[in-house]
Amino acid sequence: MKKVLSCLTALLLVIALAIPAFAESTGTITIKPADNVSLEGKTLKAYKLLDASFVNGTDASEGVSYTVPDELADFYVEQFSLNKTAKDFSVKVAEKISAMGNNSEALFAFAKAALAAAKAAGITGTVGSLDGVNYVISGLAHGYYVIEDEGAAKPLSALMLKTSSAEIQLKADKPTVDKEIDGDNDTDDSTTGLVKNNNAAIGDEVPFVVKSTVPATTGYTKYTMVFTDTFSTGLTYNNNLTVKADGTTVTTGYTATVSGQTLTVTFTDVKGWDGKEIELNYTATVNENAAIGTAGNDNTVYLTYSNNPNSETDTDKTPDSKTRTFVTEFGLLKVDKLNHSKTLQGVEFELTGTKINKVLVTDNAGAKKLVEKSEAVTVKAKTDANGKIIFTGLSAGTYTLTELKTLDGYNLLTSPITVTIGWTAPDNDTADCTWTYSENCDTSGDVALVTVENSTGTELPSTGGIGTTIFYIVGAVLVLGAAIILVTRKILASSK
Repeated sequence: MKKVLSCLTALLLVIALAIPAFAESTGTITIKPADNVSLEGKTLKAYKLLDASFVNGTDASEGVSYTVPDELADFYVEQFSLNKTAKDFSVKVAEKISAMGNNSEALFAFAKAALAAAKAAGITGTVGSLDGVNYVISGLAHGYYVIEDEGAAKPLSALMLKTSSAEIQLKADKPTVDKEIDGDNDTDDSTTGLVKNNNAAIGDEVPFVVKSTVPATTGYTKYTMVFTDTFSTGLTYNNNLTVKADGTTVTTGYTATVSGQTLTVTFTDVKGWDGKEIELNYTATVNENAAIGTAGNDNTVYLTYSNNPNSETDTDKTPDSKTRTFVTEFGLLKVDKLNHSKTLQGVEFELTGTKINKVLVTDNAGAKKLVEKSEAVTVKAKTDANGKIIFTGLSAGTYTLTELKTLDGYNLLTSPITVTIGWTAPDNDTADCTWTYSENCDTSGDVALVTVENSTGTELPSTGGIGTTIFYIVGAVLVLGAAIILVTRKILASSK
């Protein structure tokens, strides 16, 4: 009996000593709400992405090692281009994640991909519960976790459970808005994909894409999103808005109004659209009021959204998102070849190019005129009183100038003149773009100019040719010779 009691006592002592270790083997993650964003009604889950073991068994401060779960090995191989049979595979995975540092965009993209991989691999997320205003997920083994907001179907955070407890301060889930130009569908062959800047000619249509993701709307009775898009005077909205939600075209749930140069698209209530991407598509045409040069024509959008679940009228506003479309011009100066200060008025040229739709030209009377043409056709104009023609409203491209009619006494050019215009986008939304012109353009003034010389014709012989003139000259010489002979004979006779 004594031996039995001794064994039981020893067993109880072992169990008692083991309790702290068992208690320390799991941890708790506490998610704290943000201002105006309640966690009430949310379902949050923790998915383990890496196993972790500590040197002292309870705290990572004295050393930690990571192990990739078998279910996620293939994901990490594809995500980071690693060899899963290498001995340091898990170490390399941890290094890749660590290298993201504070790059929130990279971390969010990784967390989103890892969450999807964990679900696909059958990893079960640990659900928590609301404790006061906080959300608590407990019973977690040490490791690296991604926390999912199940209602919004997106990750909230990725974090390391380094001790028996960890906290996440939830950031306010605020929407953003981004406006870009669809470079694949505009007339600028130098741009592809979605871009912030392009170049175009007057008459070109510029296709715009505006995107925003609906944030978590839990706790709100109504959630409003209003897009306000303002065009510069050089852009004319074409009234062709289409709206998509997660790639599917929708025709209800919003209203669109136009006032002056402003398009307003209002979603009165997107509660329940959590995580959906709203996309607006439409075009605007570059018009004759377009700003010419390096500053560009702005198109600016901002988003007004609900920010207080306890009030349907409280809103906040995102920063502006802006695109710019750039338009240029060039001209010619017609001068006398022997006297460049003498300019020639009324000389007619035609301009052909690969990018012309509508071109503003200065006519012979000095007035600007909008010439409407489709691409790859000619535009005709005459030099003004200063000997100039300014072709305004062009995009980058290759253009040809051909002289059609010149002034009396001057010869037509025997070959056309080619002008090439290049364009480089600005580095940011406040910098100027760069236009470049071929070497035959003088860029020292406000407008790049091609100087075109005109020569007068060569004076031709008189009518009848030189043959008749020769007869006159020979006759005169004979007459003069006869007179000389006659005078000489008389002098000789008198001397005898």
